[in-house]
Amino acid sequence: MRFAQPGQSEHELAAHFEYLCARSGSQRPAYVPVVASGENALIIHYTKNDNLLFNDELVLVDAGCEYNGYASDITRTFPASGTFTAPQHELYAALLSVQKACVALCSAANGHSLNDLHYRSVELLRQELKQIGFELGWQTGVLERILYPHYLSHSIGVDLHESGSFDRGARLEEGMIITIEPGAFPSFITFRISLGPPGIYVPKDPAFPKHFQGLGIRIEDEVLIGEKDPVVLSSAAPKEIADVEGACQGLLGFEPF
Repeated sequence: MRFAQPGQSEHELAAHFEYLCARSGSQRPAYVPVVASGENALIIHYTKNDNLLFNDELVLVDAGCEYNGYASDITRTFPASGTFTAPQHELYAALLSVQKACVALCSAANGHSLNDLHYRSVELLRQELKQIGFELGWQTGVLERILYPHYLSHSIGVDLHESGSFDRGARLEEGMIITIEPGAFPSFITFRISLGPPGIYVPKDPAFPKHFQGLGIRIEDEVLIGEKDPVVLSSAAPKEIADVEGACQGLLGFEPF
């Protein structure tokens, strides 16, 4: 966030992220980073990373590294100028409210499954969007098909999407044993998921408020399921609006290099 400036290319920001990870001990990227400025953020798996950052646009960075065999997966969205515009602020705040509410549900005591969390995120996002002027009641499925067209979360470990056979309907429990690699890696005493998107992607369509059109926002954290409380592993990455703007403007003490 501190390094990004209007006029830079997306690939320059991607390269800088990978450099910082390598300098801190990461052996390799976990996947091709998504650095999507402006309307590129409407493309969920955008990896061209070849556009310039413009002053009035948001920048969505979905990136992670591998460290000693373990993958990470974190997404943050921030203003290239360092300050959210009014519509960006309003839409980001709505999505952040949903994301934090879903994180709060990540405990074994709640007895939820990944499917439960996803359905809850859809319900909460619908409520938040209605409060800021979206009319979705008469459009069956438009939220899931257009504005939020992906699943909430996935497991993560030695692979970006760990254990493709994991039952999304199974309850998340403390002490769940995940076999990472027999004989080489220890078992988890808690289950690690990437709780992330919800995301919101507003196309240029008259069905949606004009001042939100063209905005794409995603916020993704890694969360450990505890017995009564979640542990957000990616909590050091700013996501509150004041913290994001502070990081962009150099007010949090972060160095850009």
